[in-house]
Amino acid sequence: MSTDIYQKCMLLLEQRTVIREGIRKGFKRHQLYLELFSDIVTDTSIPKNRYDLVNTEVTKSIENNPHLQIEFEKKKSGFHPYIVLREKLRNISILVLPLATKKDMFDSASTYRKNFSVSNIPRLIEEGLPEDSPDIDIQYQRAMHPLGTDNYPFGLIVAYDPYDGSIREGALMPDHTDWIFLENTTSMVLDDIVDNVRTINVYEDSEDIKISFKETAHQTDEDIPLKLKSDPSV
Repeated sequence: MSTDIYQKCMLLLEQRTVIREGIRKGFKRHQLYLELFSDIVTDTSIPKNRYDLVNTEVTKSIENNPHLQIEFEKKKSGFHPYIVLREKLRNISILVLPLATKKDMFDSASTYRKNFSVSNIPRLIEEGLPEDSPDIDIQYQRAMHPLGTDNYPFGLIVAYDPYDGSIREGALMPDHTDWIFLENTTSMVLDDIVDNVRTINVYEDSEDIKISFKETAHQTDEDIPLKLKSDPSV
């Protein structure tokens, strides 16, 4: 298992907490929207409204916690707007996207998600994953530029269930056919509310707040383990 290597490209505990609180606030605003417009017979805006409000509240949470060293960009793929969070010190990009817990993958491939994950395998190798690791069974090609983590951004996805708000954290294979790992991180957050979180230097204290992974052969909606290609049960 290479969980220690994957942890290098995952959110730190306080970063995860701040993003989780943004998602929660987005859900609360969406619930108010549903209550205000409960008399609409065919409201086709429900999923779009929830998506927009979650994005809005996540960016507000990021702006309110500049010490986490995360910035955000508003981007668009065709007619689809989305946000990208960028933690520049570790060269990690984060997409915040809806994905129901009962689903193992997004409905269809997308150009922006595929481009977003193209450097994931080379980046993990730069972090120390052996090139012949049994965790990875996909062909890849190193980019034609100098090696080093600065040249290989890692694409992390924070996927929230649009119905119950549970959260998973994962990374896609470059060909966008499977996950390198996918972990339920709903409860992997600080206990304090965001307003009371101690301001820390996340890069000095990161060794003290490593997340722990669950390893199990049984996958349920309540307990989704780290999904690795070498695990014959997934």
